[in-house]
Amino acid sequence: MRKSALFYLLSVQFSEYKRLSLQAIVIIAFLVAIATLTVGLGKGILAGVNKAREQFPPGVLTVTPKDVSISILKLSVGKIGDDNLVEIKALEGVKQVHAQMNIKIPLKAEAEFMGQQAVSDVALLGIDEELVKGDVKSPLKFTYDANDANTPIPVVLAMLFADIFNLAYAESMGFPRLNEEYVLGKHFTLYCGDSYVFGTSGETTATAFRCQIVGITKTANLVNGGYIPLSAAKYLNEKNGKDKDFYSKVFVETTPQNISAVEKKITDMGFAVESNSAVLEKIRFASQVLVGLLLVFALTVICISLMSLYNLYSSLYEARRQELGLMRCVGATRHTLTILCLSETLLRTALAGIVGGGVAFWVLRWADRSLLGMLPKISFIPESFIPLSVWDVCSIVLIMIMLCVGLVFPKIYSLGRTVPSQLMD
Repeated sequence: MRKSALFYLLSVQFSEYKRLSLQAIVIIAFLVAIATLTVGLGKGILAGVNKAREQFPPGVLTVTPKDVSISILKLSVGKIGDDNLVEIKALEGVKQVHAQMNIKIPLKAEAEFMGQQAVSDVALLGIDEELVKGDVKSPLKFTYDANDANTPIPVVLAMLFADIFNLAYAESMGFPRLNEEYVLGKHFTLYCGDSYVFGTSGETTATAFRCQIVGITKTANLVNGGYIPLSAAKYLNEKNGKDKDFYSKVFVETTPQNISAVEKKITDMGFAVESNSAVLEKIRFASQVLVGLLLVFALTVICISLMSLYNLYSSLYEARRQELGLMRCVGATRHTLTILCLSETLLRTALAGIVGGGVAFWVLRWADRSLLGMLPKISFIPESFIPLSVWDVCSIVLIMIMLCVGLVFPKIYSLGRTVPSQLMD
């Protein structure tokens, strides 16, 4: 069949069966829109899980002394010392052990901020240098030498600190929001033994140290404030007469295969253990439930729509039986009728796919941008809630075309095999 004849017949069929053709286009466009919505939301959920994986390394255990609650107080029972670190590191499956130490004295920070002197109490923790080396901005370094008076104490801030400043303090004080590049390399003065809130009692024993911000960490395990090298924390505690031989927390890196066994052995030592894998498992389970419910909803709607579409196409071809029989009588072959009917299906599906996919894509992009525009730009909010691309929509349209062709092909094949006299009845 010549192309001109094929296009003529297609235009005639669309003009004669406008209502049925329009109904088919609407149903197919609805199917494409539902599929696009499902894929977009599903990709957004999976992207959120992947972001959580990056922030919660699955092979990390957090070890702390056990706590005992007495009235309104929570007291730690036991201590973690160097001997315990050696014992934990010797366990099978343990790759690295990173200790964290609290600084057991009040700390006050003073810095120049936008032409003004800012003073506040701060929380700094000593941490193993290896744990944050990837967060330090080159050429800055996360090392400290107590014998070198000209070396500032390096500080790595938790990204949550900048988020809190941007969400609350900056708005209330009329300051602009901060970004990473602004704070990196900035210096401030740390006063050990002094508190901005409670002050000092009797003779002031505060000692001043120069500090420099060398990095910002987004690791979910490190959200308690600022982090300084473990050697600096030991020096500050020792200089102020505090204990420098015990640690407040230990991060244990292990392999996913050995994490349960390592967790049990550390628990048997008398310590409390929290696993990132448990957190990730809860996130993964919640995401699977959401994606499952989304798929069930989408498949239910798609199956109902496909049944309606099949009935609609059956009515359309039944209404054209005599027309198709007449075409066979005047010389049209089964091959010609098959090409004609499939071309109609392809044209309707392609047109409906462009309409449904385009509308769904525009609505999802608009909703995504509107939602992101209403929320503050902070670290734990993703760049996009619905990471849907044009290629995703094109793939959905192609799949829908194949689905519709597969749906109507048995009916078209059956009509093609029917003798013309039966079609004319």
